[in-house]
Amino acid sequence: MIQEQLEDIHGLLRAGRYTDALQEVERSLLADPQNWNLLQFGGFACRGLEHFPRALEFYAKALDVTTMDDDRAAVLQNRGVVYQLMGKYESAVSDLDESLRLRPWHVNARNSLALTYGKMEKYEASRVEYEATLEYI
Repeated sequence: MIQEQLEDIHGLLRAGRYTDALQEVERSLLADPQNWNLLQFGGFACRGLEHFPRALEFYAKALDVTTMDDDRAAVLQNRGVVYQLMGKYESAVSDLDESLRLRPWHVNARNSLALTYGKMEKYEASRVEYEATLEYI
């Protein structure tokens, strides 16, 4: 049953129906409050709605309940993007670096880190990360 709910929520997110996705996440979390996928989807929905502080709450809870490195790397990458969108670049770099420590081949995290460095006007660091991204694609 939870797999069907996750697929439905994922479809809502892909369709840009963030409010509907968030409602489904909240309803599903009542039955399974420790599901890191649901918590991550809540973060996605809030990010799409530009409710960044709430997205950070979802991602923090997801990190609290998952111990798998690949899962943690994905959550950290997504939280890093939210920090970047908020202009909290140092926090973004911290999360993205940690994501890459856990999963060095994570192209989205590396690309997000390059973009963040660019926004910080650290152009050489940005170039290095973009070039490193090419090694994994």
